[in-house]
Amino acid sequence: MRFILLNFISLFIIMLLFVKDSSANDDTKLIANFNVTTAPGKKLKVNAYAGGVKIETWKQNEVKVEVYGNENAENYFTYTANSDDEGVIVKSAVKSDFSNKKNFNINIEFKISVPENYNVDVVTGGGGISIANLTGDVSLNTSGGGIKLSKIVGNVTGSTSGGNLKYDNIVGNINSSTSGGNVKILNFLGNVNVSTSGGNMELEGTNGSVDASTSGGNIKLVYGGKNMGIDLNTSAGNINVRVPEDFDADADLSTSLGNINSDFAKVDKEMMSAKLKVRLNNGGNALKCVTSAGNISLTK
Repeated sequence: MRFILLNFISLFIIMLLFVKDSSANDDTKLIANFNVTTAPGKKLKVNAYAGGVKIETWKQNEVKVEVYGNENAENYFTYTANSDDEGVIVKSAVKSDFSNKKNFNINIEFKISVPENYNVDVVTGGGGISIANLTGDVSLNTSGGGIKLSKIVGNVTGSTSGGNLKYDNIVGNINSSTSGGNVKILNFLGNVNVSTSGGNMELEGTNGSVDASTSGGNIKLVYGGKNMGIDLNTSAGNINVRVPEDFDADADLSTSLGNINSDFAKVDKEMMSAKLKVRLNNGGNALKCVTSAGNISLTK
């Protein structure tokens, strides 16, 4: 656990030195801008050496790209935006070597507008990613930074080497991970597969399977609708689950060090305070909760 924490802190410090949020600095300006004609249903691909990426939608059949940065971002990098058969490709690349520069920092942010119905694929070497009000599949990868999504209709794949995941109103399947950060996914409708190497999890949604794990942190799940399978695992932390009163499941709850509590009446107790098997109503898909050190609470 200490090793994970030290790695996360080291990564965070590196990111602060290397990429800064453009909104927090007065030395940033618009250094590149592009407008590329496109059509709904196509794909935006971003391949950025570094920098935060903010994507919003508009009603134009066009991808608008604005790049904001400091002097180093302007002098040492090139930026392009071009169309292809799949959609629009946005890239940044190094044009001048800065390996010998002392106290070198870059500050880059991409602000991009796409049609409301559009797919998105983003890879950045460092920086946060945010997307709002989009209908389309989303694939995101950042080497360091948070991912924030709101009102997405489509499947979501997200990965960050260090940062929080914050999703709200996702209609589609979610598959996401962070090497160190908290996870908050609210109002989901679809399957959720999410993991963090160190952080708390807060999940709330309906009608999807849930597979969530953290190497160190609490897990809170509020779930409604049909049981499609739930598997929650933490190496050190509490697990709190709330499901409807008429929820059908075969629950298997286990803690190596902690207490287990359940609101449900039909209980088959086995090694009380370490393991608890609960048949919820008619039984059904598994509801599994495992913590190596922490309490488990199952409420309705």
